[in-house]
Order: sequence, then C-alpha cells, then structure tokens
Amino acid sequence: MNFSRLENQMIDVIKEEQIKLGYRSETIRLYYPLETLNRLLAAEEKPDAQTGAAEGQGLSAVPGPSTGNCTFDASGMQALLEKEFRSRVSDSLGDVAVSHKGDRFCFRIPPEGADYVHRSTDENDFLVGFIRLIGRHGCTVEELLAHFRKYTDRIRLLELHDGEVDYVIYSETGTPDDYRYCITDEGCHLIYHRFTPEDFAELYPESGGLYPSQ
Repeated sequence: MNFSRLENQMIDVIKEEQIKLGYRSETIRLYYPLETLNRLLAAEEKPDAQTGAAEGQGLSAVPGPSTGNCTFDASGMQALLEKEFRSRVSDSLGDVAVSHKGDRFCFRIPPEGADYVHRSTDENDFLVGFIRLIGRHGCTVEELLAHFRKYTDRIRLLELHDGEVDYVIYSETGTPDDYRYCITDEGCHLIYHRFTPEDFAELYPESGGLYPSQ
C-alpha cells in the first residue's frame, strides 16, 4: 500500500505548526480518527488520485466524495501502520511510534521528523501570508479572498453560518492547495481550521465535499 498521502498530510500539519509557532527540534504528536486514516488510504488507492510532495504543491482532489466507509477496524489499522507505514516514513519522519485508544490514533514523531520538515520543505508563501493575515486583529473575509486571488482566480466561497463555521474558502484548481479553509468569525477576529476534501465531505455531506467540476 502507498502511504504518500498520509505522510504528506502529516508533513503539511507539521509545517503549518512551524509557521505558526516557529521551528523547534522536538517530539510532535499528531492525532487522527480512524475514519480519517481510512479516507486518506482509500483516496491514495484511487487510480486518478494525485498527491503533492509537500505543502504548497497541493494535494489534488479525488473527483467525487469518498464513501466514508472504513476499510480497516482499529486493530487492523494498527497492524497495517506498524507493519508498513513506520518503515515507509523512516527516512523522512524517523522512527514514528503509533498507538491508539479506541478509534483515536496517535503518531509520535521524534525530533528527527521535525528537523526533516524544517530542512526539506520550502517555505510556503501562501500559507505564511494567510496565517499572518488571519492572525491580525480586524482581518476580514474580503482580505482572505484577496490573498487567495494572488495565487488563483478560481476560488469558491461558501457561507455556512451554522454556529461553528461561517465561511469556507477553497481553490478549484488545487493551487496553492486543495484544503477547505473553514473560517469562524469570533467578532473581534477570525480563526480557521482546514480540512482535506474527504474529511470536509464527511463533515458537510450536503455540500458534496465542494469538489471541482470535471
């Protein structure tokens, strides 16, 4: 099995935190629900799925939402990750330890993994600018959209206002990336979370996952 998408997503998360907090050679713990792991692996196995090598190159969306069905139960996923994933990522993320409680998995990434991400991935101008912008008091959605337009003119804005997420912004082309940026207006400032297309489709099935038209 090819674990590139899971590995790249972990690298994305580590890079995002290094942009926010600064780089430190330290142990990092990442947590994933079983459903997300299954969706990442299922997307990887689709013949028309493509993955980027690092943040900024983009993770191309798989046409159509994923089924959301679990391929592996928790024990099967643990065995798969122990047997194959750990050796697959040893040259990049180091000796990753995998554990789980119920359907919640923890990946313990040693300092070598943080060092690798800092050393081997390019600075992501889009994400650096986005984090600086949204972290500024008084930032507006219009300013975020203007930032996206520096990289692509094919962007979508969805207004949800469901009590948790107010806006969703994403690129139709996978440039600068294909994450769904979920924006919440807390009155005095904006905060964000970003999701893969598959995870967003699971959270908001009525949206159809916001997949680009083919």
